[in-house]
Amino acid sequence: LKLPVATTCHPRGALGAMASLWRRGAMATLALATGACAREDTTTPRPIAASRAAAGTQVGEPPRFVMSGVCDFKASLNGAVFEVVGFTASGAAYLRAEVENTMQYIYHDLDCNGGGGGKARWIIGNHAPNTSKLVDLDDDGKCNYHARLDVALADSQLPPVRATWGVFCGSAWEPMVLNLALQEERGANSSLMLNGACEGSSFFNGLIFDLQGKTASGSPYYKAMVNNEEKQSFYIYHDTACSGSAAPGEEAPVPRWILDESEPDAHRVKDLDADHKCEYHARTFEGGVSALPVKASWRMFCGTEWKDVILSFSADSHEAVVLQQGDFAVVAGAPLTSPLLALGLLSFSVLVLAF
Repeated sequence: LKLPVATTCHPRGALGAMASLWRRGAMATLALATGACAREDTTTPRPIAASRAAAGTQVGEPPRFVMSGVCDFKASLNGAVFEVVGFTASGAAYLRAEVENTMQYIYHDLDCNGGGGGKARWIIGNHAPNTSKLVDLDDDGKCNYHARLDVALADSQLPPVRATWGVFCGSAWEPMVLNLALQEERGANSSLMLNGACEGSSFFNGLIFDLQGKTASGSPYYKAMVNNEEKQSFYIYHDTACSGSAAPGEEAPVPRWILDESEPDAHRVKDLDADHKCEYHARTFEGGVSALPVKASWRMFCGTEWKDVILSFSADSHEAVVLQQGDFAVVAGAPLTSPLLALGLLSFSVLVLAF
């Protein structure tokens, strides 16, 4: 496979979170195919700084919960795997699952129709919540959803793992005991295949990124070798501050996963390519420091402009997915009616969110 040459950038064209565990983690004039990376604009959302992690818990992949107990009318929700993907303005985590090719969400809303007289509740619905709002997060001016649980937001920021919800079962609302059982975590795969890159950077599709080790922050980093005459290499790594320390009065860079051609210095925790700039081919604010999101929204340079794309990383077909325990912890003694995990900020598969 002969791919376009991306030379070392001199200069390289112009180029969190779940509380303490996940962090959200930055336009350009030259295309990769012409030998340049790109600098992204620096207007970035502020990361959530407050820590909600329970003492003694470990950072890991975003927790996943398997739903059960839903009535026959909504039976497609049974077995759905909901993954924590971020936080809303209230600080509550929100979860997402794909059910029959449609995304379903769980989120907390202080007043579902925004009228001022509603109850705080967890909601299961098919509209993504507006994470900048506190009320009417689906922007419909109505209380329209599959199920709801009237309860104030708990310190855990997660819906209860077992509780009685009101579920619409065809002709009436019925009380149903719904379960959100913790799914065994996927471990870090040693080889991941990238897909979803845009036209202009499509040569990234199909590249196999091999696990190289961990950086000083404890984050895994990956390397892909291009089998062409130039023997190019590309890297994916997490950087807590891609331009280094902020100058007095300046806002610090948002932590992010980065797709770059410069090898990261594994002894550093910020500005891992030591260029004092946020220059790269793609980035995502999704995903925790210890786990690359397997599917996420990335900001990618696509030849002449930056675009938002969905990148996915799947286990190399030559390798079985390895399951391991210990990268996230169950909070000892947690009752069944409360979440079992302390979260850390998430989605794994791609590098950036759109501004």
